[in-house]
Amino acid sequence: MSREIDAMWTVLILAVAVTAHGDVTGWRGNGSGQFDDTPAPLTWSASEGIAWKTAMPEWANGCPILVAGRLYVTAEPDRLLCLSATDGSVIWEQANPRSEALPAGERAAYAAKSAAYEKLAAKRNELKGKLRGIGKQLSDKPANAAELKAEKARLKAEKEAIDQKSAPLQEFARPRTHGVNGYATPTPVSDGTYVYGQFGDGIVACYTLTGQRKWIRYVAPSKHGWGHSASPILVADKLIVHIADTVHALRVADGQTVWSTQSGSKWGTPMGFRVGDQWAVLTTGGDVLRASDGRVVAREIASLPWSSPIAEGNTLYVVDEREAKALRIPDAMADELTFEALWSMKPERNRYYATPLFIDGLLYAIHRSGTLTVIDATSGDAVYTRKLPLGGTVYPSPFLAGGNIYVSSDTGKTIVIKPGRTYEELASNSLEGFRSTPIADAGRVYVRGLEHLYCIKGVQP
Repeated sequence: MSREIDAMWTVLILAVAVTAHGDVTGWRGNGSGQFDDTPAPLTWSASEGIAWKTAMPEWANGCPILVAGRLYVTAEPDRLLCLSATDGSVIWEQANPRSEALPAGERAAYAAKSAAYEKLAAKRNELKGKLRGIGKQLSDKPANAAELKAEKARLKAEKEAIDQKSAPLQEFARPRTHGVNGYATPTPVSDGTYVYGQFGDGIVACYTLTGQRKWIRYVAPSKHGWGHSASPILVADKLIVHIADTVHALRVADGQTVWSTQSGSKWGTPMGFRVGDQWAVLTTGGDVLRASDGRVVAREIASLPWSSPIAEGNTLYVVDEREAKALRIPDAMADELTFEALWSMKPERNRYYATPLFIDGLLYAIHRSGTLTVIDATSGDAVYTRKLPLGGTVYPSPFLAGGNIYVSSDTGKTIVIKPGRTYEELASNSLEGFRSTPIADAGRVYVRGLEHLYCIKGVQP
C-alpha cells in the first residue's frame, strides 16, 4: 500500500466531543450522533431537495456545528466561518494565522517570514513535480534524452538553491500534513456563548458568536507526518485539545493551560465521560485522565488506531480493526481505576475511520471500505454484516435523524437505512464529495462538502 493510501486515516476519523453541560455542541452535535426525531429528508441530489448551498472559500473536513440558528465551520488553512442556518449567508469569517498568537510587536516579522517560506515551499513542490515528470519521460528512453537530462540537472540545481533559502525559515513553516487531511479537519465546539476552533498548525482560538475574538493561542505543533485531525472538546469547564503525545486542558476564559498530561494519540478525538460525580477524559491512546487535574487514572484500556470511543450509560464502546469491545465505567473516581471488559468481538478486519453509532441496544460500525457490522451492545454478538455500495472511502461517521440512520462516503453518496436487527434500505442519495460528518436539526441535514456547505430539505413525496 502506498504511503498516500496508507495515510487516508487522516480525515474524519473525527471523534467525539462530549457534552459537559447542556449547551455544548461540537462533533456530531452532542457527541452521540443522535439528532432530534423531526422527520428528516430521505431523498436528495446535487440539484434536488437542496434548501440552499453556499460556496466555501476552501475545503475542510471538520463538520458544521449549529448554535442559536447559526452554523460554524472551518476552511483551510486556518479560517472559522459563521453562516445563517436560514439562508446560508456568511455572517462573518476570521483567519487565525499563527502570527496573531504572538505579541503585537512580533506579528509583522513572523507573518512576512512565514509567507516567504510558503512561497519557497510552493516553488519547491512545483520543481519536484517537474522532476518527477522528466524522470518518467527518461524511463521510456526517448530520442531527446540528452536534452531532458540537461533540463533535469537545471531543475535539480534550482531546487537545491531553494532548499538553501528555505532552511533558515523552517521554524516559520506549518507542520507536515497530508493533502487529504490539511489543517482544518478539527470540528469547532461551542458552549452556547463562545465558539472554539482548533487548527492543525497548533492554533486554538475562542470567538464570541458574533465574531469577536476573545483569545488565540499557539499551543503545540502536530508531530504526525500525516497531520492533525483530533477535534477540541469541552469537559468540566475546560477546553481539551490532544496534540501529538500531550493532552492540554485550557482555561476557557483566556486559553491558558490548566494542566498538560502525556498520552499517546492516534487520529480521533478524546472523549469526556462521567465516572461517578466527576469527569474523565478517554484519549485515543487509550488512557483515562481525571479532568480536574489531568492525572492518569487508567492506562491503555483500549486500542483506538483510527476512530473514537463512544459512551452510553455506564459503558464505553470502542471499535477498531482488531477488536470491538465494551468496557464498564467504574462507579466512582479514584487515583487508579479498573475498567471491566464486558465483551470483546472481532469485526471484519479493516480500518474503522468512522466512529460507531449506538441506537436501541445496537452498535453500528462501518469500516473504510463500506462494510457495516451491527453488534448487539449487550452480548457483543454480530447481528448482521452488510457491504454498502458507497464507493470511495467511508470517512463520515453514521448519524441518526428522524429515526433513521445515515451512512456516507467521500464520494458524496449517502445511504439511509432503518435501525434494527435486519437490513432495510430506505434511500440512496448523491451530492458533491465530502469527508465531514453531516448534522441534522429540525428536519434539515447540513453537509460540509469540499466546495459548498449544504442545507438539505429533501425531495417531497
